[in-house]
Amino acid sequence: MPTAIPRLRSPRSWNKSCALLFFCVASCLTNQGCGLMSSEPAGKVHGVIKFKGEPVLPGTAVMFVMSSKGLGALGDVEEDGKFVLKMAGTDQIPVGTYTVSIRPGTGPEMTPEEQINAGLNKKKTVDPGDGVPQKYRVPETSGLTFEVKVGENQFDLDMTDEK
Repeated sequence: MPTAIPRLRSPRSWNKSCALLFFCVASCLTNQGCGLMSSEPAGKVHGVIKFKGEPVLPGTAVMFVMSSKGLGALGDVEEDGKFVLKMAGTDQIPVGTYTVSIRPGTGPEMTPEEQINAGLNKKKTVDPGDGVPQKYRVPETSGLTFEVKVGENQFDLDMTDEK
């Protein structure tokens, strides 16, 4: 008994399918709601976060929030307290005034040998759990705002215990 061979789609059918898929993806990327290819003016924000003059450990988060537009951007602190803000997977942050808060992270997990070597290292870092005073952790109490402008923006912060 002969078996039926499945019929493959014609190249013309594939072209229509690919065109439809391309149209759907392009529509999403250019949609204002996605924020990926928005026509709004945008800038890039980077900087350094310190506590009492020393960089906080990696894992600390820098958060920018613009409540009026429902926008938020997040930067993960890396070595030496440096961060770059990201929003929807890109470093393009819409211009405007943002409220800023800093959330402590857990820092990198270290082996006992790494802990000993870090203790011998002359470059000090502050434990992020102890290095982010309570007032900086919530946008409403941080007292921090930042105006993102078109182009490169630098946001450096040296936190203190002062209220």
